[in-house]
Amino acid sequence: MLKIAEQRGIQFGYVGIDGGYGKEPAFLRAIERQGCRFVPTGHK
Repeated sequence: MLKIAEQRGIQFGYVGIDGGYGKEPAFLRAIERQGCRFVPTGHK
């Protein structure tokens, strides 16, 4: 999804993710490798 957004010229400063994705280190590393910042939400 991030790659498609960039290919289409969509500019963004961060990626908002559900807190559940914070439990997926591989996903977070992939976002970081693309040079993106991410902001997770928290779970109660």
